[in-house]
This record gives sequence, C-alpha cells and structure tokens, in this order.
Amino acid sequence: PEIATVNSHGLVTGLTGGFARFVFTSDNGCISDPTSWLTVHDKPQTFFTGSISICQQSQSQILPLSGGLWQSSRPTIASINDSGIITGLQAGNTKFVFTDLITGCRSDSTDIFTVYEVPSVTLTGPSTICVGQNTSLTPTSGGEWISLTPSIAGVNINGQVNGLTAGVANFRFTQFSTGCSVDFFNQVTVNPRPVTAVS
Repeated sequence: PEIATVNSHGLVTGLTGGFARFVFTSDNGCISDPTSWLTVHDKPQTFFTGSISICQQSQSQILPLSGGLWQSSRPTIASINDSGIITGLQAGNTKFVFTDLITGCRSDSTDIFTVYEVPSVTLTGPSTICVGQNTSLTPTSGGEWISLTPSIAGVNINGQVNGLTAGVANFRFTQFSTGCSVDFFNQVTVNPRPVTAVS
C-alpha cells in the first residue's frame, strides 16, 4: 500500500514511485488473481537555482533544464522557457509547473515567484546646465542615485546633480525595498563655462 492505494470502486491512487498489483475479494470471499503490474512514476522534482524574486526584464533559473515542458500560472507576470529560464515581465506573483515528457507526470507547483516593478525616474530640473550648476532627478527618496559618468556630473542620494565638466551625463537609481535599478541615459548635458580674458 505504500506504492498505491485502491478503494472499493477500483479507483487507484499513486503514492510513491514503484510497482503495484491488486487483488479483488468478492462478497462470497473469493479472491481474484493479482492484476498485472501497475507502474507509479515519481512526480518531477523542481528547485530554483536562481533567485525567487527578480525585477522586470531580469531573469532567474529553475531546474530541470530539459526533459519536459514548463508552464507559468500567470504568464503575463513571468514567462518561462523549456530550459527553465524565467523572465520577469510585470510586477506580481506567479508559480510554475513542470511536465515530464516521458511519464506525463506533473510536478507540484513551485513556491511563489515574485517580480518587482522597475522604478520610474524623471528629470525635474533643466536638461542642460553649465559646469558648476545643478539640476534634479526624481525619486528623491526610497533609493540611491549614482553617477555613471562621475567626471562629468555628480549626484547625491536625493537626486541633486552637479555639473563638473562638459559632456553628457548618465545616472542609475536603485530602489532600496526591491533592489531594482534603472538607468537614466543621455538626458543631462553639461556645457563648459565661457572662457574670458582681459585684453
């Protein structure tokens, strides 16, 4: 009975992987010959090798990598290919199920998988400044700004930008609560100061 159980209506329930046979006892006490062997296949085992929470457009990994088909319970939240690569699409939660192509058995649903929204950033000050002048970016809290072009412009944690040398400045904001980052490219231009001379 550790392999499979059967009720009085002949409904068999597989419990663990293995082989089982059954006999039927009639009302007058006669016992049938054993049935042919029934094979019970184990459910596929799944586990995450990557993170169970990612940002939009980021990826994670779950095993097995082959031998079956993966399905997302909410494919608009996260997609999954048959190599177990998960891509975050929209903020929300989903689960995954794997179907073994040889046995046809389905895994249990995975633990909840979470996709976080990428933060939205905007330029609230002027897009063109001179060396020594300032502009500002939002959000001004809840995360950290860094400059990807620190020789051209610096930025503090609150999104206040300071022009340092002439060029186009790029920045990155990382949200504390989710760890999600977004880059802000080619939106701030720093012009040189006019050159003056006494003649």
